[in-house]
Amino acid sequence: VAAHRDRVYAAVSLLEVRFGGLPAERTLRVPEYETAARTTLMFGSRPETRSCIPTLIAPDCTPWRYRNAEDGVGIDRTFYAPVAHEELERYAAAVPEDFRFIVKAYSGITTDPESGRGVRQADAAEVFLDAAFATREVIAPLTRALRQRLGAVLFQFSPLSAHYLRAPETFAARVGEFLEALPQGVPYTVEMRDPEVLVPAYEAALRAGRASHCSSVHSRMPSVDTQPIGSEEAPQVIR
Repeated sequence: VAAHRDRVYAAVSLLEVRFGGLPAERTLRVPEYETAARTTLMFGSRPETRSCIPTLIAPDCTPWRYRNAEDGVGIDRTFYAPVAHEELERYAAAVPEDFRFIVKAYSGITTDPESGRGVRQADAAEVFLDAAFATREVIAPLTRALRQRLGAVLFQFSPLSAHYLRAPETFAARVGEFLEALPQGVPYTVEMRDPEVLVPAYEAALRAGRASHCSSVHSRMPSVDTQPIGSEEAPQVIR
């Protein structure tokens, strides 16, 4: 579900998003969430559904299945490995021009090398918050292939190590430097799994980098209506 420029909700008192075939307990209920007048508001399913529904594109599930039924989808498979340019072009060609993709960036960029996941991910130490790598391997292919259909590039950070949890301002500074080094004019959103880092310095870093905070409906995170917003210049995303 997406509210684009000509279909923007000023506020959502209680939005209930139902996907065909899903049981009631899998329905996403979002409390009141104020948005700026020209902000795009996108909603996704709960992560644990992990099925072929309009927020996921698995290798065997393609976006044209939802044409004329949804305004946008999220691509998760790019979190595990970059997708070939030709395949991204195929996605773009399959949907209308006003369709939008929220695309996860490769996980190596957002995996703290000292975290539990990081010690198991071989390239995390090499590409963590590496803006040059992100630009070359993620941003450039997405902007070339999807163009105006790119709703947002989603940087989903896995749980961080104690190093950053004890010093959230240090993490915020690194995120800020990373975002400011990325190409401008591309919509960015940042999703966290650690409420400890949602400090004022974090939101300030997002604003400086023109990125929004992706409010996450997740057991590790507080209610979406208490999570920060980040930059109002970027799409406001709730997943």
